[in-house]
Amino acid sequence: MSTNGYKWKEVFKELKVEPFLFLYMFSFSLSSLSISQLIQDKLCRFTYDMSPQYCIEINSPEFDHSADPIKSQILTDSGYLTLYRMIISTIPCTVWSLFIGSWSDKYIHGRKIIMLFGCIGAILESMALIINAVAFDTDVYLSLFSFLPSALFGGVVATLMSTYAYCSANSDQRTRAIRFACLEVCFWLPQPFGSFVGGQILGDGNNKSDQQLYHYIAVFIG
Repeated sequence: MSTNGYKWKEVFKELKVEPFLFLYMFSFSLSSLSISQLIQDKLCRFTYDMSPQYCIEINSPEFDHSADPIKSQILTDSGYLTLYRMIISTIPCTVWSLFIGSWSDKYIHGRKIIMLFGCIGAILESMALIINAVAFDTDVYLSLFSFLPSALFGGVVATLMSTYAYCSANSDQRTRAIRFACLEVCFWLPQPFGSFVGGQILGDGNNKSDQQLYHYIAVFIG
């Protein structure tokens, strides 16, 4: 009994990267819904020149989808932009992943530096998204530049690689299994939680506004 108690005490003392991963994934999930909504609203308001009332109502289940082809066009374009966003975010991260593994093994603080870069990239992305939300009437394709900083700094891929590598290198055989279990919890748990909180902050929409229809900035600041 005392041995188990000592083991758990050891594990809790070693939990350093796990809280970081929890907060990182929470922040990542918090903004995911808002990014998609921002892109859709920019398309709806300025590419297709629809009213704020219309742009909010197309998200309603009571909206008559079959009678309005414009909604399909908006959602199709939004899907393409999401695809472009994924390409921008994935290609630099893939290149990163080919080199950072061996590089981080050679330097004592290499993994910490990669995690720091991941945070810097996420902060720069949030700042760029805030600018896009403030300048709401700018071209929606300019929003794609918001995702370059995070991608160039390694993004989620590099951050996850360094986090798991750090956990593996800094845990012994007695605590490694428990730490990896904690790491998995800290990876998966904040994602639905962050999406829920982000949706609540985003709000139900303001159909009287000529600019921002939802609280995008509040989400991106979070």
